[in-house]
Amino acid sequence: MDTLDGRHVFLSASFPSGERGNAVRPYDPFAVADAVTALVRAVLSYNGKVLFGGHPTITPLVLAIAMEHRAKHAVDVFQAEWFRGKVTPETRKLAELGYGEIHWTEKRDNLDDTLAVMRQRMLNFGRIVGAVFVGGMDGIEKEYQMLGDTLPGVPRIPVRGPGGAAARLQVADGEVPKYLAGQLDLRAYPLLSSKILEYLSSTAAVREAPETSPIGKRPNKLRTLPNKLPNKWGARPNKLPNKSGTPPNKLPGKVRMKPDCSG
Repeated sequence: MDTLDGRHVFLSASFPSGERGNAVRPYDPFAVADAVTALVRAVLSYNGKVLFGGHPTITPLVLAIAMEHRAKHAVDVFQAEWFRGKVTPETRKLAELGYGEIHWTEKRDNLDDTLAVMRQRMLNFGRIVGAVFVGGMDGIEKEYQMLGDTLPGVPRIPVRGPGGAAARLQVADGEVPKYLAGQLDLRAYPLLSSKILEYLSSTAAVREAPETSPIGKRPNKLRTLPNKLPNKWGARPNKLPNKSGTPPNKLPGKVRMKPDCSG
């Protein structure tokens, strides 16, 4: 099985709520939680890291899953100074224990500019091999567009089952393989997450392959020996002399056997 080898999967997710949530109905908060849980578990099982913008409901969930997997330093949370006072004690505690790191970005004059700075810093962090979108509201749509502009070669994968803004995102032709694009409405989230990570890990392996080798294949570092090495008598390996000097297929027997005609 290919692994992510410590590369990041960007997660854009939130629970729709309030008036902004009404604009992205229908949505299922329980399905959002199920999908995020399955995805984070899959990323960690593929030896990857999770990268996302802090959210008061998503952040504790992701860090708790990292603790469940005993995966330290596997979560990178970007959080704007605008929200410093709203980080929960549970989130701070999990970060202090080493299950994730909170990266603070500066506060600007207004919330929109503050979030724009945070998102830009986040998308230029680490080695992102793919992005997954779950639930959410208009912020999901902004991050979907920004990631496409900033990292045009990175696959953007919306999980549509939980609804919300992610269900409305359109996958560009060729951005993900057709077999996967046809299953993004699947509500068996552990299965879908496994398929997503299998695809992302395979693309990560291809991107890391040396340019001189075929896609998906590593150069063979073993030195191939010639198949006609001489032995110590100077003969070829398939024509070794025996002690008597007679060719191998014409050795004299010590006792000459007569055919058995008794039967």
